[in-house]
Amino acid sequence: MNRTLINNKLVSFMLTMILLLGGIIPVHAASSDNSDRWKVTGALYLWYASMGGNTTTGSGVNVDASDLIDNLDFAFMGLIDVRKQKWSFMADVIYLSVEAGEQGSVTLPTAPTVPIPVNANVDIEGWVVTLTGGHALIQPAKNRLDLRFGARYLQLKSKLDLALNPPSGPTISLSDSSDIWDAVIGIDGRFGLTDKWYLPYYLDVGTGNSKMTWQAFGGVAYAFRKVDVVVAYRHLEWDFDDDPLLDDVNFNGPFAGIAFRF
Repeated sequence: MNRTLINNKLVSFMLTMILLLGGIIPVHAASSDNSDRWKVTGALYLWYASMGGNTTTGSGVNVDASDLIDNLDFAFMGLIDVRKQKWSFMADVIYLSVEAGEQGSVTLPTAPTVPIPVNANVDIEGWVVTLTGGHALIQPAKNRLDLRFGARYLQLKSKLDLALNPPSGPTISLSDSSDIWDAVIGIDGRFGLTDKWYLPYYLDVGTGNSKMTWQAFGGVAYAFRKVDVVVAYRHLEWDFDDDPLLDDVNFNGPFAGIAFRF
């Protein structure tokens, strides 16, 4: 494996950090109770997404979701939705830790024909915290539509260790971190098919530290007495303005979640 391939591997694993990141997931209590009491919904979810995009050098990047799962150390994805009459507040928190190692060789400009053995290890840690407030434009639970507004925060920390001529050679360590804030506005809701089956949907668009970010989500859900099960498809995209690594990136794939109503 040459130096270019190692760099491509590093880019790929840095990009996979965003695979499960971003976005609010539509969570709707099935009750039509419009009293003054607070209604709380908590959810856990998993998004099996593939990635496409371009680096700032113009190279295309494609990462399969299975590559992320193979190198995953720990992940958590969940949200809480608090509602009272027409107003709501939603907090979505995602944490992901990925570690990957590769063995190969690099060449130096002074000796391009002499490959140097190298071990490359990449550690990536990321958080996404999305906070939004909402106001119900259509209130009945069976066919609800909310206007949402808030912010999405993305933090990525990465570290690369390159061991030359292992195990006795020198080790080069590189690290980087980025913080991206975007204001977002969107809609989310549900279209009731029966008393139990409904179609959840979500759409948002935003800007800030990125040039633009947007997301679309649609699926089908079934409401039990206190639990909703959702299966859907989701697309999430960022267009970066001055990021040193990425020009744009998008993620899409199947999604599954379970929501508990309290």
